[in-house]
Amino acid sequence: MITENQEKLIRFIEKFMSDNNYCPSYREMAKGIGGIAQSNAHRMVDCLEKRGFIRRIKGTSRALEIIRTPKYDQVSCPHCGAKKE
Repeated sequence: MITENQEKLIRFIEKFMSDNNYCPSYREMAKGIGGIAQSNAHRMVDCLEKRGFIRRIKGTSRALEIIRTPKYDQVSCPHCGAKKE
């Protein structure tokens, strides 16, 4: 399960890559999902990579690959533990 912000980040990366043909920077990710800190965007990318949603391409900057997108039932509310409905 991933959080709503992690889902927003995946959707943002997908759209950004579709529109621009390259990956967003951590700064662009942070701004794109609501102005969070860059360090939080970096942590979310780490978490999504560990969970198998994205993959970093080693040796290249701005290189992410989206492996899979979250299914509706894989998104949760981190504050209450409830699934998104």
